[in-house]
Amino acid sequence: IHPTAIVDPRAKLGRDLEIGPYVIIEDGVKIGDRTRIMAHAFITGDTVIGEDCEINVGAVLGGAAQERGASDVSGGLTIGARNQIREYVTIHRSAREGHRTIVGDDNFFLVGSHVGHDCIVGSEVTLVNGVLLAGFVTLEDKVFISAIVGIHQFVKVGKLVMIGGRTRVTKDIPPFMLVEGNSRVRGINVVGMRRAEMTGEQRAAVKAAHQILYGSNLNVPQAVEKLKELPPSQEIQDILDFIDNSERGICGNA
Repeated sequence: IHPTAIVDPRAKLGRDLEIGPYVIIEDGVKIGDRTRIMAHAFITGDTVIGEDCEINVGAVLGGAAQERGASDVSGGLTIGARNQIREYVTIHRSAREGHRTIVGDDNFFLVGSHVGHDCIVGSEVTLVNGVLLAGFVTLEDKVFISAIVGIHQFVKVGKLVMIGGRTRVTKDIPPFMLVEGNSRVRGINVVGMRRAEMTGEQRAAVKAAHQILYGSNLNVPQAVEKLKELPPSQEIQDILDFIDNSERGICGNA
């Protein structure tokens, strides 16, 4: 612990931590073993951070929700293990008492990205520089979001989705899709699926689903019925379940 760091004695610190110059850690914070916290980071509120994380210069974790008229009562923030949180990232705690903003494991948050209150972020997610998640956004596992993307509150993004740079996302994105522009599906995330070691058969099932959803003139209810006629697979079921649980409606075709 650097001598210039300010660490509240009531904070709960794991073993083998590294806490750099001018770091501030307040009461209520819990930090797991072997986590490295670099200069000027600020960690506050009911914030729990897992093991082996790297928190870079100027990151702010557990700050209050950015809401007009927000009360002093709020929930917490839970961050899993092995997350890389780069310079000036902000992740806010829940705006609701008894609730939490949740971040999984093995994520990579690049410079200046922001995770708003009450978001749920899965594992192995990448947010490139300047990505902005409004409140209550949900990202499933292995999502990749390119630079300067804004995601509207309450949007859900399915697993293994890739979002191109400078995209505006206002609708839910089904699993495995590639999205660019104004919430438009441009194709499937072939690169991501290969990196996830999905088999050729699994990728073919996703391609068939994409063709029905976005390569036909069917509306969503009609496309869902056609999807149910495809040979059963986990990938098809993931897409069907996602659409069934979508509250904002899914992104349209490019």
